[in-house]
This record gives sequence, structure tokens and C-alpha cells, in this order.
Amino acid sequence: MERLELNHFKAFNNTLILDNAGGKNILLFGENGAGKSSIFSAIEYIFYRSKIEAPNPMLPIPDQQAELAAVREKYKNNQSAVPFELKFNGVNALSVNVVPYQVFMLNRFGKVEKVSLYDILSKNILPIDVNTFLSQNYSFIIDNVNNELEHSFLEPIQISIVDRTDGYVIVIHNKDTHLSRSQELDKYFNEATINLVQLLIWFSAVQLMRNPAKRCLIVLDDFITSLDAANRAYMMRYVLKNFEQEQLIMFTHDYSLFNITAFLIDHVYQTGDKWNQYKLYMVGDSHCLDLIRKISINDLKKECRKASTYDVIGNKVRKCFEQRLYDLAAELSVGQLEKTSDIIDCIGKSKNVYFNPKESLSDLIADIEAMLPTISDVTVRNTFVDKIDKFKIPEAKKLKDTVNLLRFYQKIAMHPISHGSLGVPHYCKKDVEESIKLLEQLDRCVKSILDGRI
Repeated sequence: MERLELNHFKAFNNTLILDNAGGKNILLFGENGAGKSSIFSAIEYIFYRSKIEAPNPMLPIPDQQAELAAVREKYKNNQSAVPFELKFNGVNALSVNVVPYQVFMLNRFGKVEKVSLYDILSKNILPIDVNTFLSQNYSFIIDNVNNELEHSFLEPIQISIVDRTDGYVIVIHNKDTHLSRSQELDKYFNEATINLVQLLIWFSAVQLMRNPAKRCLIVLDDFITSLDAANRAYMMRYVLKNFEQEQLIMFTHDYSLFNITAFLIDHVYQTGDKWNQYKLYMVGDSHCLDLIRKISINDLKKECRKASTYDVIGNKVRKCFEQRLYDLAAELSVGQLEKTSDIIDCIGKSKNVYFNPKESLSDLIADIEAMLPTISDVTVRNTFVDKIDKFKIPEAKKLKDTVNLLRFYQKIAMHPISHGSLGVPHYCKKDVEESIKLLEQLDRCVKSILDGRI
């Protein structure tokens, strides 16, 4: 999937475009209500439309048409007066050729009293006939799940089939406690354990179903929120390791899970070049989708040389400026305490942590410097001055001047270009070029400060 366009579809009362150039894997973060499930539904509609809109052959043609209209009405945004429209890789959803694809889709699992292979596979979105598949593969699924539970998740849990006549009901056995149950599971096992078993059954089935001759998409929507913290990390490792040949599309509202996954992608498996990361959010009544990556100043310069208008690049210049400011602010405002390792060291070594919601550390230093003249002992006063000077940035005037000039261009060029203003004249190329030059200067300042070389 390289591009998905949703117009007036479910939660979206505007147009939302997921531009995924190169058909990379997708990791998308969005708060509850931001619209993740609507994107999930859009992919489902595109690839399983024939099932979703399957007519009842027992009804007369006019009733079948009314039923179809009612189905499509459910997918339309309730504030829109026009029908929804979906496009997949630039092709209208009604014309997409789904034959070359295999698409597997999974939501989270709910609470259950018993687990059966049939329920797990039939209640989620899979491109197979479940009964036929299970009759041929149930034993392989059980063996694979038990192997993963023991070796990948280090769990004392094993499963087996207790009843093949009732949807392949399983029994869960705890090797440590010798407890075995197939009914009322929720009374004897915690929800995290039951969901781990269900997830491994689903993924094991997907591994067996994969057809290497087809393009495979695996779409996962907040699928592991009920797992405990340790097994969340294990599960993400399991998914990233076992499905590296497929296109993975993962949605989550859990920021810690997003960070865990991003860390595994970038630092453990070092596959960051195969992923795009997005943030989905709302501004007023409109939904926005941003690609999470640092904007390259060299790319801005190239784009500026080729541009005939500056609407788009003005917005990128503004975002680039804000990103550099955030990089600097993270270090200057809290002394690197945003890094987990530094927070642990600070607490573990019994240092104090300082915070005032109305003032910054700069305000504290300014207050201390104002008090210094009242210290009559020169030695004591110089001791304080030396301590403060260790934290001052030498030649900070260049940094201040650069930021103030960029602030000026932010007002006269970046905001009018990026947001648009009725009656405001077009801005010349020179303003954008000067903004980019200042960004390069700011970038050098920020890198020097963070590297301790300024």
C-alpha cells in the first residue's frame, strides 16, 4: 500500500491522505477517537467489499439495492451530504483488483470464557475458508503456539485441543500450577495470558496461510493493549521477526507501545529504512496525519530551487524550524531529564528533581545572579559565578540572533505561506531562501550545543 485516500469516510468529515511512498511498513500513533479505526475499516472495505456488500439472493432486486445503499450509508461520515470515496494507490475502491493481494486484519481480542480456533479465525478478517483450513492445519497451529510460548515468551503455559467437534476448543494448561481448564477461562487465568494464547493462534494461522505469490498486508489495530508490559515487548519482537517479508500496518493509541516498537525497528532490527511512522490527530473538527521524521534542510534547498510556488515549502520550513527548537529546548529546559536513563540515574543517586510550572531553570539562574551582588565575601561570590558559568553557552549571541531572525521570518513568510491569508500578497523566493539559510545556521548551533563543541 503506497497511498490511501479517504473522503467523507466514517470519522473523517474532510479528506485524509496516507501517503506511504515506497510501500513501506507503517507504524501509526493516534489517540482514541483520532480515526485509526476508520482507516482500518477503509482497508477492510477495499479488500473485503464483496463480502461486506454481498446481496441476499432471496430478496428482490429493488430490496437488494436498498440493502446495498444502507450498507454504504453506514460508512459515510454522518456530517457529510455527499457519498464517501476511497482510493487505494490512486484507484477508486470500486475498481481495485484485489486478486493479487492477501490481506490479514486483526483488532484486539475481548474477554472470553473459552477459546476455540474457529472463533479466533472466523471473528477476524482472513482470506480463507476457516473450516477447511482448520481441518488440515489445527495440529500445526497447536505445535507452533506451544513452541512460541515456551521459547519466545518464556511462559509456563501450553495448549491442546479438547474438542474438535465444537470449533476446536482448546484447554490451557499451566505447567507450574498444574491447572488445566477449557471452560470459564476468565476465572482461572488472567486476561493477558488468554489474549497471548489467542494472538499466537491467530499469527500461527497467518504464517500457514501466506501465499508467497501474492502481496501480503497484515493490518493490526491496537491488538496487544491487554498484554502485560513484558509480553508486549516480546510480542512486538515476535511480529517484527516473523513477518519481515510482509507489509505490516500497525495502529496504536498507546504511546509507550509506539516507542517500544520504534526502538525495536531503529535499534534492534535496524530496519528503519523499511518503515514510515505517522501521527494521526485532530485540529478542531479536522483530522491531520503527519509523517514523523526530521525534515532535511538539504531537501528544503533542493525543493526551493525547483519550486514555482511556495505554499508547501513554507509549511515545511516552519516545521523544520519548530523541530530544531524542540531539539534545543529538550536539552536546555530540563538538563536531559527527558532521557529515561538520566531520570533513572537522577532518582537512583538521590539527586533532587526540580520543577516549577510557572518558571524555567533560566528564571532560577537569573534570580541567583541578581542576588550575587549582595554576597560580600568575594571568594564565595566567585564560587557561585564559576558554577553558573559552567552551564552557560559561550557565544550564545549567535544562537539568540539566529532564533530572533527566524522568528521574524516565521511571522512574515512561514505562517502566511503555510496557513494562507486572505488578501496577503505572494511572498518572494528570497524570503524562503533566507529562512533556509538561517535554519542551516540554527542547525549548526544546535548540533554544536548538543555535542558540547560551541
